Amino acid sequence: MKLPFRSIGYLLASLVMTLLQSSCEDVIDLGLNNAAPKLVIEGWVDDVAGPSVTISKTTAFTADLSENPQQVLSGATVTLTDNYGHTAVLTDKVTPGQYRVEEAANFLGKPGRTYTLKVEADSQTYQAVSTMPIPVPIDSVGTVTSDIFDGERKGAGLLFTDPPGVKNQYRYEVWVNDVFLKTIFIYNDKYNDGKTITRELIDFEEDDDDKKIVIGDRVRVNIYNIDEAVYKYWFSLDENNPGSAAPGNPVSNISNGALGYFSAQTSQQVELIIQ
Repeated sequence: MKLPFRSIGYLLASLVMTLLQSSCEDVIDLGLNNAAPKLVIEGWVDDVAGPSVTISKTTAFTADLSENPQQVLSGATVTLTDNYGHTAVLTDKVTPGQYRVEEAANFLGKPGRTYTLKVEADSQTYQAVSTMPIPVPIDSVGTVTSDIFDGERKGAGLLFTDPPGVKNQYRYEVWVNDVFLKTIFIYNDKYNDGKTITRELIDFEEDDDDKKIVIGDRVRVNIYNIDEAVYKYWFSLDENNPGSAAPGNPVSNISNGALGYFSAQTSQQVELIIQ
């Protein structure tokens, strides 16, 4: 999925081409100025792999994406603190722009705790707060099939029981034969609180027959329990596709105008062979 600010650039470029083709005499100046770059923070802490934060800057729509697709930001001061007073410092010593702790096992997330991410960069301070939910275990996994207008689609089906009386939000990452699916899979229990749920993860966005899920494919699913603010980020990102009438930036839980998100999340993984 493309970021919204790039989508605007593509729409404007199409408009320019249309106007130029319709008139060879008039010189049209749309007055498109490059907006100041914004900080993009994509961070999480989970109960399996610990914390990870990637920091970059947006590029202007007039930039050459083939030469500089993303401007990473190195040298920021990044700290993560929980509500029990534990603090970890993340650095990008190994890979510029990718901030990690030296020993991830020393700062694994714990369900029920609240984590505060603080980033100091370019003389600005950015903060985000996220509470790690209690994990909801998967009871079983199997193949699901859906018949739609262009034929049969297959995918992974997850069976689980949603805990009653608690707001639960879920996000799923899906790999097929080790290839990551870009489709955003999210779910909340607004209409199914406390019920047994079968979550069908079928990629309806893929039109290439060679890339559709078929019998024999190996599917891996990462399941994340996320808080409500992070769910809103992924929901707005999913809604903000290039075909939106008024594309904009997804809702962020990070302060001071930064883009992106910070998620304290539980993580579990399942695998299956499509039948």
